Amino acid sequence: MLNWKEFDKNLHENNFPELESYYQQTRKYFEQLTDKIKSDEISLKFPASCDLENYILNIKFPTYKIRLINCKLNHDEINKILKDSGNYQIYEESGVYEASSFKPVHCITIHCLEDSIYKNKNLASKIKSTSELEKECIFLERWPALGLCNIPIVIDEEEYITGVKSQFFMSCYLR
Repeated sequence: MLNWKEFDKNLHENNFPELESYYQQTRKYFEQLTDKIKSDEISLKFPASCDLENYILNIKFPTYKIRLINCKLNHDEINKILKDSGNYQIYEESGVYEASSFKPVHCITIHCLEDSIYKNKNLASKIKSTSELEKECIFLERWPALGLCNIPIVIDEEEYITGVKSQFFMSCYLR
């Protein structure tokens, strides 16, 4: 099993099947938790970390982000175009530069947040090939990224995780 830091080091598209496997194994382990595990051990043993303040377990998963370079659309217009496409998050990404001139570019990023790499790959392909986006942006590019699956957990007074709550949600980790 990869730990929290090793997951980042291995975040390459060629490793996505392996990273997806680690994500699914970790998620299943905590959803069916029978062992006693201390919160500070999690990031050393799993591609996960524990937020004690909010009682959340964060599990890393491989995904994609689509960068819209110099797009003329705003977030609401993009959401309207992508309506019912899947689970994603849109945000402004700074520190993106044109490769040839190293000039900064305006970058809107769409982070794919489905629950499997197969679904994220399909969503990324669908977004990248959307004709309305292609018309309104100078360039669209797909990048490997990671996301966090946030699972609400129960922690006892000794900081052992004793269980997970029944519902969880996906959220984005910007990378």
